[in-house]
Amino acid sequence: MHAPARAYTAHQLQLGGFNRSEIAQRTGYLDGRIAAMAVTAWLQMIAIEQAPGQRREALQFELDRLDKLQSAFWDLA
Repeated sequence: MHAPARAYTAHQLQLGGFNRSEIAQRTGYLDGRIAAMAVTAWLQMIAIEQAPGQRREALQFELDRLDKLQSAFWDLA
């Protein structure tokens, strides 16, 4: 598997709630620490490739999503 594709897959597994050792096992990294480093490097690489406007838009999208999620549970907290 191509390195960026493997890091992307590891990131998706991380988002899915898998722990580092499970991610390493599923993606072929030697251990969870290396899988985590690959995900971090991949995220940094894609952030650098985006224009500042794209980064702001992506950040705002995520902030809006988190606000919506928080508001749904605010009264329960």
